[in-house]
Amino acid sequence: MLSDSERLSTPTTALFWAKTGNNHSPTHGLSLVQHMLDAGSVAARLWDTWLAPGLQRRFSEHLHLSMEDTRALVCWLAATHDMGKATPEFTSQYFFGSRVEITEDEPGRLRSLSPDGKEVWGDGAILESDPPRLLVVEWRSLYLPDAAHEPASRVTWQLEPWTNGATKLTVTHDRLEDSPVTAQNVASPRGWSFVLAGIKRVLETGE
Repeated sequence: MLSDSERLSTPTTALFWAKTGNNHSPTHGLSLVQHMLDAGSVAARLWDTWLAPGLQRRFSEHLHLSMEDTRALVCWLAATHDMGKATPEFTSQYFFGSRVEITEDEPGRLRSLSPDGKEVWGDGAILESDPPRLLVVEWRSLYLPDAAHEPASRVTWQLEPWTNGATKLTVTHDRLEDSPVTAQNVASPRGWSFVLAGIKRVLETGE
């Protein structure tokens, strides 16, 4: 019989990372699936061994659920607390409203859609993936008419442990020699500097 992590682990879910490594083990991170299972298991342990029976009853009465169902709800809420990071809506918070998707019918490719989902703003292949340290993808700026016919460039996202428990993100956009319109756009104030500032805001404030 397969374990929960084996049943939930697919080539697609493996692309989602929850935690990077640390200074002692920088190459060993934690997938989102494993992080969710861990969080749910910890919640179950706390409910069973730490939360007073009186508080358990108060939760149950307030929610109008049985004790068993209340425990299940608590574990589910804990397990899914980071689920939003695996949804296209997460990228829309910092990427000009664009939804970045990986589709099951095209494994190894991703695309970004306009906020209303009617236009494809960009697409490309996943060139390299080494969770939780490295992601390398093709970049095609389909949202710019003058750039749509330029050859694909390359974007590298690299994560590494930093000081005081922080994580350093380095984004490198290269292979732009034959893509002058794309190069000018990503280097503008509304290019990567804007996107990275948005990522920082979302991670620090949740908004």
